[in-house]
Amino acid sequence: MAMTNNKTLCFTCNKEKITYACEGCSKRFCLIHLTEHQQILNEELNHIINDYDEFKQRINEQKQNPQSHSLIKQINQWETNSIEIIQQKAQECRKIVIKSSKTFIDDIEMKFNNLSEQIKQIHKENEFNEINLNYLRNQLMKITQELSNPSNMSIQQNSQSFINDISVILLKSCGTTRGNDPDDNDSNKKSIQKTGQSQLQQPSSYDRIDSDEDFHNQWSKKSKKSNMISDDDDDDNINRDGSGRHTRSSATLSKLRINFDDSDDENEDSRHYSYSKRDIAEYRNHYPNARSNPKIHDNYDFYTNQIRSHPDGDLIDNIHKNWLGDYRKLEFHHGYIQWLFPLQECDLNISSEQLQKHEIESISKNEKALERLLTSYKLMLDFYGFELVDENTGEIRRLSDDSYKSCFRNLNSASHNYLRITRILKCLGEFKYEYLKFPFLAAILRESITENTLSNCLRSCKDYWIETLRSPEERRAIRQYARELVEYRNKGMTPPKSHKAHRPRPTSAVRKQIDVEH
Repeated sequence: MAMTNNKTLCFTCNKEKITYACEGCSKRFCLIHLTEHQQILNEELNHIINDYDEFKQRINEQKQNPQSHSLIKQINQWETNSIEIIQQKAQECRKIVIKSSKTFIDDIEMKFNNLSEQIKQIHKENEFNEINLNYLRNQLMKITQELSNPSNMSIQQNSQSFINDISVILLKSCGTTRGNDPDDNDSNKKSIQKTGQSQLQQPSSYDRIDSDEDFHNQWSKKSKKSNMISDDDDDDNINRDGSGRHTRSSATLSKLRINFDDSDDENEDSRHYSYSKRDIAEYRNHYPNARSNPKIHDNYDFYTNQIRSHPDGDLIDNIHKNWLGDYRKLEFHHGYIQWLFPLQECDLNISSEQLQKHEIESISKNEKALERLLTSYKLMLDFYGFELVDENTGEIRRLSDDSYKSCFRNLNSASHNYLRITRILKCLGEFKYEYLKFPFLAAILRESITENTLSNCLRSCKDYWIETLRSPEERRAIRQYARELVEYRNKGMTPPKSHKAHRPRPTSAVRKQIDVEH
């Protein structure tokens, strides 16, 4: 009787032997190789245990030293950069105070020397009475008070910041229970707001440029077409309509809670009237208290290409030619903006002068100088990702070939540019370019609200840039346009391409004022 063959192939040695099944891999091994297979499994288990031990060690290290977190390093770098900017600004202010103090002390000393001479003369002639003594005593008290409480200098805190804001965004995990309000964006994150101009905490599809090194890598000066980094990453929220224009689905955006109220009737004498409102009222009224010094003509000389800007500047024609597209210089050089767009306000750049009323008149009469001012506006539009389409209407649009994206990323994060834009808009209104503001604001609102590409600009646009419009009708019209865009967005709808801001026709009073000015 033949013996029953109960042998099968061993998976390892491939020989017919009595084999045993492994429940884990469903393979059969002979006794020798089953033991070997078990040893391999034990070694793999030991590797996994070691990996777990290493991970546990990492957890313990981070618990013991939370400062080693990579985000802490980014925050530390932001702190260092901000301190450097503040120190630079403080040094500039100190120079102004020292320079002004010297002039002030010289003036006080001159008054004192004059009184001293009078005292010597009276004492020498030995002819004086109570009237003379009271006069000398009062004059001494007067210059003593002037020395103790100088009235020609004070510290003014600007409500707009030149330091970039940072926020720490905490995203909820998938298993976290959502709040009751589906529209409450605050339930999805906690924001630590740092110094700087207040910004809407709306998500943006544009990454932040976090350091000078990143900025240099992305914005190295190249040819006009290649000086922007390529941005091939398609945002899931961006699609193209039939014309190829990028649009953003409003259904993917959170609702906005911002009001564009018509507040032109706010009382300037009210104690609630903010400093920024008083400042803009001064501007709208053409700085009625500003005095024109005929001996000062630096801004006119600069715009007629006779002198260079300072510090580290150039003739205006050279700036227009050589700085166009040099985004790194335009971002990190902080002394040119006061020259390109002068105002009848005190500047922190001690190398520039306030715009004088006689300079406004002279530049307005000089066709070439006015043309240069328009070119300065085009230079900054390009830096911010736009181009001027029509010089007559002021219409602007994004730069072509997606080159606007890097510019938008920087503008959305580098908030000191918001101060620059306020200055630019004010300066345009000092000359014949008031009409350029309305289409600029319309484009910013569209990008901020509908496209969500410049969401951090929205608060400055509402609180400062719209307020630079001198026409109350235009201010109301642009706010109405903003309210319409917000309504579209909050309903999850995208406004049609034909939906545009309607600029009102200027009233007869405004037309008369424009004729008088220009």
